[in-house]
Amino acid sequence: MVIDIRQHIITIAAIFLALGTGILIGMALVEDRTMVEQQQKLIDRLEADFEELRRDRDLSRAELARAQSELMVSRRFEEQAFYAFAKDKLVGERIAIIMGENSISEKELKSIQKAIEYSGGFISTIIRVRRTFSIRKDDNAGELMALVGKGIDQSNEFAKLLAGDLISAISGAGGFTIVPALEAMGFISVDGESGRSADQILIVGGSRTKLDKEGAASKEGTSLTDFFKDTGLLLAEAAKSQGIRVVVAEASSVTASHMKSYASRRFTTVDSIDTPLGYISLIYALSGVNGHFGVREGATDGVPDIFPGPDSR
Repeated sequence: MVIDIRQHIITIAAIFLALGTGILIGMALVEDRTMVEQQQKLIDRLEADFEELRRDRDLSRAELARAQSELMVSRRFEEQAFYAFAKDKLVGERIAIIMGENSISEKELKSIQKAIEYSGGFISTIIRVRRTFSIRKDDNAGELMALVGKGIDQSNEFAKLLAGDLISAISGAGGFTIVPALEAMGFISVDGESGRSADQILIVGGSRTKLDKEGAASKEGTSLTDFFKDTGLLLAEAAKSQGIRVVVAEASSVTASHMKSYASRRFTTVDSIDTPLGYISLIYALSGVNGHFGVREGATDGVPDIFPGPDSR
């Protein structure tokens, strides 16, 4: 039989082509299997990570629920502690409250009043400062200086003089007519009878708003100066100079705290007065305990030392 070289070459080429095709198919199958294995490993790892995240989430939820429960128990204890420790601590004390117009909410103010009254104290008056004690462009400078009994040449002393006269009126030392005059001019608003004298003054500071360039309260909060800060400090210093006890307090809800400024001047301060522990600290401060109580910058103790220690036995 005659062998056709051409046919023989074609046959050999077909064999090699088939072999190559088989090799390529085999390599593809191996690569596909390797890719599948890698993808499976990735899926397994993602599922493990997801399961770990789910366990962490469940643990966090349990810890949050436990913390909330403990907080509720702690808050109930603090409320009960207030009624136990504050009872009759302020019997006979007459307290005037001076506050910025937006220092605290009406609800917070009523809670402070109830705390003082439960402790036996009496609130002689509540004064809201509605603008800074400064002479503005549209004010009658001569009229304002006459209000404090000075000439126009001493207008740079107006704020300090006005603060001193207002404190004198609140404490009953004199100058009662200045209160209705300031109210008529828009400097303050008054709740209660302004003629009742006070033994001490509670200044409720902090701000929720800012001042505009003319010194008036700005609801937009776009001005440069915290409302009531400078005026509150003037009033506190005036009361101290007249021998009247001053306690300065703030709610935890203020957007700008003034506690550090008062604490640096050695005024007794209490922050977070919208909490049961804050009420306890406030009542003890008004009863004569000095210090800086709370959690904000300037505070040195969380609460006054109301529990007798071993050295006091």
